[in-house]
Amino acid sequence: MLDGATLKQISDTITKLAPNYSSGTINLMVAARGFLHFLHESEVTRTDLSIAVPALVSTRYTVREGFSIDEIHKLLDVADRTTAAGCRDYAMMMLAAQTGLRAIDIRLLKRYEIDWHRKEICIMQDKTSKGLRLPLKPESGNAIADYLLHYRPKSDLPFVFLCKNKPFRPMSHFSGRVSVHKCNAEIDTTIPRRGAHSFRRAFGTRLLEAQVPITILSQLLGHSHIDSARPYLSASEQGLKNCALGLSQNRKGW
Repeated sequence: MLDGATLKQISDTITKLAPNYSSGTINLMVAARGFLHFLHESEVTRTDLSIAVPALVSTRYTVREGFSIDEIHKLLDVADRTTAAGCRDYAMMMLAAQTGLRAIDIRLLKRYEIDWHRKEICIMQDKTSKGLRLPLKPESGNAIADYLLHYRPKSDLPFVFLCKNKPFRPMSHFSGRVSVHKCNAEIDTTIPRRGAHSFRRAFGTRLLEAQVPITILSQLLGHSHIDSARPYLSASEQGLKNCALGLSQNRKGW
């Protein structure tokens, strides 16, 4: 049956089947190539059809967009700053939007990590265990100060943001709070994986669109490797345009 198969037919079949093996495409390729090579060695097929199966599979990346500027404003506007929870959430979201800090680093931010005189935040990142120093913008600083002075529970814990109910403890679900405000702001909830990290994606994308060099972006986001900035490049339309190769010939190279 396979003896009459052509290389094109095998290639087309693999291409058609690949989307059904999104998490195991490499295994599919290896199995198909080995089986077809076995058939040729066993003289079942006259042509070694295994050469029609790619030897390598490109890594799949899922590009997830961050919040738009309009969506960020809506999220900030719906937070009720006259309540402890609303004031806290507003400060956390403002800080996430203006610094691009990871959700866990915001949740675990400590009071002594804020230098009010220099208007800086200096933290040890939870994910990379590397130090990171970022500017504290007035909007974020004022929001944090408002929470600390008027709404934060009286507690000796070093963390800035605390749960409002006893026993007082650092926030554990920042993304959950963002989801609540996202619903209240009537932001599309059908798009998957949009939570606290979407502020970070938005921050990185804005930097690229402002033509901030990728090396500086990686430093501001606290990446341990520059390749970590690739998802932000993929989410930036202008960034992709800058990476595109021109169609005109380079005369010096010919």
